[in-house]
Amino acid sequence: MKAYLTPAQAALRASVSRPTIMTAIKKGKLPAKRDNKSWAIHPDDLDKWSEGRGERVSPSVMQDDSGEISALRVENAVLKAKLDAKDEVIAVLRDQLDHARLPFWKRWR
Repeated sequence: MKAYLTPAQAALRASVSRPTIMTAIKKGKLPAKRDNKSWAIHPDDLDKWSEGRGERVSPSVMQDDSGEISALRVENAVLKAKLDAKDEVIAVLRDQLDHARLPFWKRWR
C-alpha cells in the first residue's frame, strides 16, 4: 500500500508549486482527502493528474540526486507550505478586518 502524500510532497513529486496542487484539488481535478486540516493525496491520483497535464512525475517523492540537494528540496517544500499557510491566515484576517469596518447594520446581510 502506497503512503498518501501531503500537498507539499505532491508538489515536489510533480515538479509544480504547492498552490498549483491546491488549485487542482479545489477545482476537483486532483482527488484528495481532507482529514481535519491536512490533505492526503494518493500517489496514483497524482500520477494520473500529472500525466493529464503533460508533466513528468519523478519516480520517488524524495528522489536522491544527492543527499544535500534532496534535503534542500524538502526544506524548500516545507518552507513553501508554511508560507502558503501564513498567506491563508492573512487572507482570513483581511476578510475579518473588512467585515469589522462595515457599519454595524450592514454586517448581518
